[in-house]
Amino acid sequence: MNTSELQQRMAPIQKEMPKPVSSALISVLGATAFLEMITPISEGIRKDALDKFKPVVEDSQCGRITESVGKVITRWDDLYLASDDAAKELYDFHKREMALKGFKADGECCPFLVAESTLREAKRILFSVMEPYTGIAERQILRLDTREKYLQILLSMLVPVASQQGIELNILKTK
Repeated sequence: MNTSELQQRMAPIQKEMPKPVSSALISVLGATAFLEMITPISEGIRKDALDKFKPVVEDSQCGRITESVGKVITRWDDLYLASDDAAKELYDFHKREMALKGFKADGECCPFLVAESTLREAKRILFSVMEPYTGIAERQILRLDTREKYLQILLSMLVPVASQQGIELNILKTK
């Protein structure tokens, strides 16, 4: 499908954006803004936790395969190499510090991961409601780079249309 075909399929939205489309668009924009706000806070707390607790690679199959048993873990994403107790201590610290900064999630859930999941779901919904207009099903765009490119195309088309139609995209703006 080329750009002119896509524009033709999107013509009904140009006239009046359907409520499911505008709602999905607002959800993606809001979830994106929230994730962009929470990310540096979460990263700072992660760094503090790694510096404070200095977890080490556990003597396990993974530790032995990577030849890193006893080495200090310096990347949050490598905490799976630590003992369960050490990893839990860091996760609990992260959750507690995030809560002190006003970011809370139910139960054992991490507020940062909830924010990531919320954005993923908002994108999925936007892709789904746009399928009748684009002819592109979510299941057709599996690669992350392709999904991001498609999202940018949708946003570049929908945001100006929403603005022209007077649809408020800022969920925090008071009337």
